[in-house]
Amino acid sequence: MAEGGKTKSGAERVPGGTSFLKPCLIAAAAFLALLHAGFAIQARVDASRRLDATDSAVYHAADLAASALLGYASDIKALARLDGVRALAAGDARSRAGVISTFAAFVREKPRTAQLRYLDAAGMERVRVDRIADRVVVVPDAELQDKANRYYFKDAIVLPPTAVYVSPVDLNVEHGEIEMPWNPMLRLARTIVGADGRTEGLVIVNIRAEELLAGVERGWHADEAPVQWLNAGGYWLAGAPKDDLWGFMFGRETTLAKRAPAVWAALDAADGTGRIRVDGVTYVARALDPTALLADRGTSHTGDRRWIFLGAVADASLAEIWTPPHLGIAAAGLAAIVAISIGWTGSIAARRRAEARERAAEAELATFERLASLGGLVAGVAHELNTPVGSAVTVASTISER
Repeated sequence: MAEGGKTKSGAERVPGGTSFLKPCLIAAAAFLALLHAGFAIQARVDASRRLDATDSAVYHAADLAASALLGYASDIKALARLDGVRALAAGDARSRAGVISTFAAFVREKPRTAQLRYLDAAGMERVRVDRIADRVVVVPDAELQDKANRYYFKDAIVLPPTAVYVSPVDLNVEHGEIEMPWNPMLRLARTIVGADGRTEGLVIVNIRAEELLAGVERGWHADEAPVQWLNAGGYWLAGAPKDDLWGFMFGRETTLAKRAPAVWAALDAADGTGRIRVDGVTYVARALDPTALLADRGTSHTGDRRWIFLGAVADASLAEIWTPPHLGIAAAGLAAIVAISIGWTGSIAARRRAEARERAAEAELATFERLASLGGLVAGVAHELNTPVGSAVTVASTISER
């Protein structure tokens, strides 16, 4: 290092040197920490909002199913008490035309009704009215089917006349084959007992469950996970990928118990209702038990023990905290920090260079002042010495001449 505050190359050095990287990194780290905290709080608020919305959607779905079930339970009781239906069950063929007319009017007024039937004690359809799209169709005698082997007939025909049978929700089967496209059904039935106490027949209404499933799906928003509808066995009826739906109809073990045992166990422990948290996901569940729902109406339920309506909201993930807009904000902020840091460090460097130059000038001035003082001192001494020396020379010269 050369003297005078300069490097060997002659360039001025900045006393104490200023590092650009250190303040920039400190400012960037503080900025990102504050930004992350703000975004994380916002993500938690959004997750809480989604959880409340999911809770509302789940309860709406359960209420929708309960309302439909209560309405059709009342309807099936009224239909089974009709004089014409009871007369037909007793063997009065003349009442059949009136029953057909009444059934057709009922199907016309109830858009969710897929079929309304009267079956005799042997399981043979005697009257059947279908809704096909918007048309009400009375099925001809030649197309009436024997349903003696269908589970819902076997379960319902043995019930007392005070009971309403509620079937599981499943896919409709025609002539031994699952109807395509899928046609989800919920069936309610009530027996008709003659004067001698023997069961003479059965009134069955098939409710188009597709309407109920669609109602469940309309209860959630597009940016949220759908409400799941599961039966007592944990099979999905709605709210899951198509390959996971109706597994029990196709012999597939696609159940929540198989896919998420911990969730299913927690639901069982909570009796299917409430909020549970498993592996960073909060589940909102509500169980609907048809038997309990219709207990005051003399209902005997031999289908699904319960239905479970389930929604799920995951904790805020890093991807939700740092969304593309948030990354854009962070990038703009970091660019501003870099620019400010460059300007700030440049300003500090310039100030320090100016201070260094000022100190160098002051030092040079002090040197000049010292040299000037020394010169004055030398001149004074020389002046003082010149007088006696001159006198001595004069005296010596005079003595020499004499």
